[in-house]
Amino acid sequence: DPPLEWGGVALDVGAGIGRVTKLLLGPMFGTVDMLECNARYLEKSKDFLVDEERSSAAIRVERRICEGMENFSPEAGRYSLIWIQWCVIYLTDDDFVEFLRRCCGGLTTEGYICVKDNITWNNSFVLDKDDSSVTRSDSLMKRIFASAGLRVVREQTQTDFPKDLFPVKIYALRPKELNIEG
Repeated sequence: DPPLEWGGVALDVGAGIGRVTKLLLGPMFGTVDMLECNARYLEKSKDFLVDEERSSAAIRVERRICEGMENFSPEAGRYSLIWIQWCVIYLTDDDFVEFLRRCCGGLTTEGYICVKDNITWNNSFVLDKDDSSVTRSDSLMKRIFASAGLRVVREQTQTDFPKDLFPVKIYALRPKELNIEG
């Protein structure tokens, strides 16, 4: 697999006010687009992403996209990295698969999709009726990735989380077949 293209364009999915954009993606990429379904968070990100020392935007955010994952289609071939963190719990399995398929089309030929989320301890899932979320098992996540035409090229479990919380896992994914335009 090719190395990740530093300096390209990254997409922060479920961006909130931009913590991942500011602390991870911004320093590594020339431009970051933010995808967030809450317009208030995107507005707050403008203040959060300002470097007080220079009084100018510290991170170059080209696009603030206010849209849900279930409807979003990225521009073909735009992204070196699509980072999806702690938000797929709000998608049905079918919507998750379709979202990932659309994301494949948004990657550069050397692009990656990274998914960071909680996983269950066993091969089951946990449905939270209070917030309508579903925490999936590692095996279910991998079945969803495969159904979306993705393969896992690297995976890692976060080690510094309390033992009484769900484990957190990061998956680096690449399309099984490249059908990227542009």
